[in-house]
Amino acid sequence: MKLDLSHNEHLKGIDDGAFDALANLQVLYIAGANLVTQPKLSNNARLRDLDMTSNNIKNLYETRFPAGVTRLRLGSNR
Repeated sequence: MKLDLSHNEHLKGIDDGAFDALANLQVLYIAGANLVTQPKLSNNARLRDLDMTSNNIKNLYETRFPAGVTRLRLGSNR
């Protein structure tokens, strides 16, 4: 399953667990969405491709990523 929330300028933040029900989520694009915090995605075990470029994220925490991510894009954040 692929979910593209890119360029959603009103997003700003994503609640912890917002994607937990999406057990088959493999691709998530949240580029250019004005995020200021990193969403918790550690429960999305099938997530392989994550794009969070061009946001306003200042701090990243490894524990908030799922272990199986093979493509991670984070460029142009703060």
